[in-house]
Amino acid sequence: MEFEELQMDDIKDKVVLLSVAQTYKSYMDESVIYDVAKQAWSLDKNDQSKDVAEYALAIYQNRVVGVFSIDKWKRAMFENTKWEFEGKIASDDVRSRYLNKKIVRAFGEGQYESFRYLNCNPNN
Repeated sequence: MEFEELQMDDIKDKVVLLSVAQTYKSYMDESVIYDVAKQAWSLDKNDQSKDVAEYALAIYQNRVVGVFSIDKWKRAMFENTKWEFEGKIASDDVRSRYLNKKIVRAFGEGQYESFRYLNCNPNN
């Protein structure tokens, strides 16, 4: 199956890309993907980029498998050194921009981070 490709420059929203490669299964619906994507991220507590991000894109093999609006970030319930977001499945308008599209080089070979911010500079 071929997916429409997006370049990083095509993404204008303030997003955080979250790799769900360790937990994603093809049979999951978007509500289950939300439960997987929202939790236990090793974010720097002083990095304000997370507070700027409006949407979280769940990424599996560089393909967007879930699109969620972020209401707020909080300390993860079971891992106090990690963060999780509260939110919901994004509006159809936002989902149509990203869902089931391939983001070129979202997470490439040799990249060890499990998350990546786009357009989330807290100083802008």
